[in-house]
Amino acid sequence: MQNCRVAKKCPKAEMFRPPHEPYAALLLSSVPEMDPDGLTRLLGERGVGAVVRMARDLAASWIVSSGL
Repeated sequence: MQNCRVAKKCPKAEMFRPPHEPYAALLLSSVPEMDPDGLTRLLGERGVGAVVRMARDLAASWIVSSGL
């Protein structure tokens, strides 16, 4: 969609195959990349990393002791 109109209609594989039209390139570049350590880093910066580690360790010990 662009300006309330369908800008391009095609199979998904074609949409992601370069070269891209300027508007499609802009949309595709706006998709954030996943950072697997991002949440851990953010929580550490906010000072809650230790709490998260304690909860994770507690959950792991419960799983082991319950035989799951």
